[in-house]
This record gives sequence, structure tokens and C-alpha cells, in this order.
Amino acid sequence: MKMIPPTYPQGSPSDSKAEKKLFKWLKDCDIKGTCFHSLRLRSHHERKTGEADFVILTTNGVLVIEVKGGEVSRGKDGVWRTRGAAGTTKLSISPFVQAEQAMHALRGILTEDTEPDLIAGTAFGWAVSFPDCSAPNIRSTEWEGWQVHDHNYRNNNRLKKWIRSCQKNTMEKFHKREISRNDFEILETAIRREFSSVITLTAISENIQESIDTWTEDQLKGIRVAESHDRIVYTGGAGTGKTVIALEIARMHAADGKNVVFISPSASLANYLKSQPETEEIKIIVQRERNNDESFADFIIVDEAQDLLDMEGLDLISTWLEDGIEQGKWRFLYDENNQAGIYGRFDETASDFLKESADLSYKFETNCRNTKSIVDSVRFLLGADVGTPTVKEGNVPEIVYTDSPEDAAAKLEKRISNLLHNNIPERDIVILSSQPNSSCIDLPPFGRLRESIVRFTPEMAANNSPERNRIAFATPEEFKGLECPFVHVIDINEFHEDEKSSSSLYVSMTRAKVELWMAVSSDLEMTIENSMDKNRAAMEGSE
Repeated sequence: MKMIPPTYPQGSPSDSKAEKKLFKWLKDCDIKGTCFHSLRLRSHHERKTGEADFVILTTNGVLVIEVKGGEVSRGKDGVWRTRGAAGTTKLSISPFVQAEQAMHALRGILTEDTEPDLIAGTAFGWAVSFPDCSAPNIRSTEWEGWQVHDHNYRNNNRLKKWIRSCQKNTMEKFHKREISRNDFEILETAIRREFSSVITLTAISENIQESIDTWTEDQLKGIRVAESHDRIVYTGGAGTGKTVIALEIARMHAADGKNVVFISPSASLANYLKSQPETEEIKIIVQRERNNDESFADFIIVDEAQDLLDMEGLDLISTWLEDGIEQGKWRFLYDENNQAGIYGRFDETASDFLKESADLSYKFETNCRNTKSIVDSVRFLLGADVGTPTVKEGNVPEIVYTDSPEDAAAKLEKRISNLLHNNIPERDIVILSSQPNSSCIDLPPFGRLRESIVRFTPEMAANNSPERNRIAFATPEEFKGLECPFVHVIDINEFHEDEKSSSSLYVSMTRAKVELWMAVSSDLEMTIENSMDKNRAAMEGSE
């Protein structure tokens, strides 16, 4: 069965051995359908949010399964209990009631998000699994016998038979029909949109984070096409979810037993990716040739490819493919416009060759990182297209004009001190400058705040880096491919001087997830204002 996520998430908050068992049994089951594990529900019968342990979707309908581990029993007092290594625990609610409530919550969400007639005609059922024991031998009006699964139904044939029995009985009980393949795909997309296993660098404002964590239709389609094409070129501006999709596709292929090599042009991005869950079976490397003692890759995934996309870079990457670029299996993801100038390696001839070799070219057009205010500022200031924003809320980015380095330092210190006073964690703050040895943060106005700032290194990109708990100072090149809630861009002393400086400013601005603050030389005030007026008028005229 197709599993989402494709592997059991290590370090899952539930850390349930029983769920791990059922996950493996379902993954090995050859029934045609899709199974979602640990599906977070944004609305619930009795709580603001809830969770369904497993949701199985087939053309026979939707089945929600609640899992209870250990030895499970229900006493004469009607109370359910589980007994494990930690002792006996009373359950606050019947697992069957829990499963039914989760089912109704999911049904309500899908009714809002899809076609009500489709949901009305689809069988929605619920069941409870006891992977560690035989099911309690109890009769009740609360459930039917076919709604119970236990460790006796762990092999492929018996598990498949139980799922079919459960769904067929649900269809008969509620007089529902089998759904079409097209309806199946509509439901799969809608349920997957609720699934929130998304790459995030930090914990940010709850409302904005909730919006960012929702899969966009762009992303879902991007994943689906990877299931049926050998060679794909993905393009899109910063913030359109390319790295999110690259890692999800890598996980998907690795879960199918493929040898996946993920190539990153930067050590920072590679370290971040290595620290993410479910990457143990993925070979994540900084760009280099394959050594003779290393196996060829079944799939190559290249993220931020514009930073190495010339013929020399393609030759290097092709060493990992036994059949080369033209016949091998790969996914290249890059921004061919706005970020192409930062390293000067983007070669249109190499890009054209790649697209000619591809089975499919796919463009991401939805921005799922930046708020609408940040997206609008990038458009108006730089004239750059970074996609249609999905996050509508957020403060307007602040441009502060400064007369001297001391003035910039004083204003930056005031800004960061205010964030800290409002309980923003230091790790949620980054300072970006095109000058690696900027003097701004060393000037007297910073005072004791200087002790909270650390020079960014590639090792700090890993989620478990203790140094990342402080305010980071980095260049745009060093922080490329990463993101942060509160971004501060300093030392903006030139504007549109060359392609590299424009690309650097673009990269800096698009790292921000919640708020963007920029310190600009007062000498550029008229230039900046004129550029924004010109781009704003051009965009309004094209609408």
C-alpha cells in the first residue's frame, strides 16, 4: 500500500511501538490504496485539533483506524485500560469513540474542502487496531465485530481481507457506492493537504506557521508527477517549496528501495537536510563527483541547481548516473531567473540541454514561505516574481534609512531588543549582510547584545546545533536555501549595481517567513522609492 509518509517518522511524538507494527503491516499489504499515518485534523468533535492514527483510502471509501498498544481490556466498570512496561493506564475515552470522532472530524473537513456530493456518496468507516494482543472478547452495541483488528491479522492476506471486509460492511451499512478513480484522486489530494509533515527550520508564529504547513496544490501535483516520470525539471522562485518537495520526493523513492543521491551546492543546506527525519536512507552530499567505490544512483535529486548549472556541473552530476543525464533518472530543482546571478554559474545552454533531456518541466507558481506583505515588497522593490502567496497575514516589511554605520547599528540594536523583549527566541532572528566582515554589529550601540550574536557556519544549519539557539549573522550566500522567521538585512549601500548584488538582495529578502527589516543607506532613498513606484505601476498596469 502507498504510505504517506513513506517511512515511519523516527522521533515521532507518540513513539508508539504498536503504530510502528501496524505501519509495517500496512506498508507490506498489497491492497490498492493510500494510507496516511498520524493525520493531524484541524477541527475535531471535542477539541480544536485532533489526530487520526491511520486513514486508509481505497475506491471502497475511507477508513479511520485508532491504534491501542499493550494488553488492552475493558473492565466491568466500562473503563478501558492498557498494560505495558510502564504499568496499567486508564484510557479517558473508548478507543472506538475516539476513532468515530476522528472519522467525523475528517469527514467534516473534506465536506468543506471538496464536493459535498462526493463526500455524501463515499463510505466513511472507523475501526480499532490492537497490534500487541488479541482483541478483547467483549460484545457491545458500541462496535461491530468487523471493526476490530488485532495481531492475528498481521500477514498480508489476512490484513487485506480485514480491510476489505471493514470497508464492504461500511458500504452496506450506510448504503454507499464504490467511488471512481477520479474521485479517489480528489480525496487523496484533499487528505494529503491536511497532512503536515513539512520541512520547517524554526517554530514561528502559530497562525502563520499553520498556513505555511499546509500543502499547496502546486506541491501536491509536484509530488504526483515524480511517481510517473524519470527526468523532471522543476522551476520556481524563492519560497515556492522546491526544497520541501525535493526532500519529500527523495523520501518517497528511498522508501521504494531506490538508491537516492541528493546533491546540494551548499554545505549549509546539506547539513540542514541531514538533520531532518526520515533521511537515513538518502545519501545527501555537497556537489562532488562519484568515487569509483560508490554505487551509481537510481535517482539523483539536485536542489538549488542554478548554483552549479553549467556544463561542468552537469558533467560532475552525470558521474552518479550509469546512463548519464540523457537516459538516467533525476529531478533538478532551480530558480532560473532571480537567483541565477549569485554565483555566476547559471548557463542557459546547460538549462536548455536539461529541459530537452527531461520528460517533464514543471513550474511552481505558489509561494508557501513568505507572507503576502513580503512577497509584495520583493515584487515592488526588485520586480521579481516569487509566486502567489498563500499566507495573507503579516506585517509590512520595514525599510529604515541610515546616515552612517553607527546609525544603522543603533537602529538594528533597538529593533532586535524589541523582539527579545516580546519573547521572540534568539534562534528565530538572523542578520544578513553582503559584507562577511561587517562592522555594524561590532559598533558601540550593540553593547551587551553583541554577546547574543554568533557568526553562522554550515554546521549551525542542523536542527540540533546548540549554536543555532543564538542570533545568527551570515551572508546571503551562506544562508541560501534556508529560512528564518525574523530577517534583518543590513549594509545595503548599493542597488541594482550588478546582477550579483541584485541576486544577493533577492535571496536576503526571501529568507523571511514572518517579518523583514532592512537598513538602507540614505543615499539610496530616492533610488529605492523610484524603483518601487516604477515596478508597482508596471504590475498594476499588467493586471
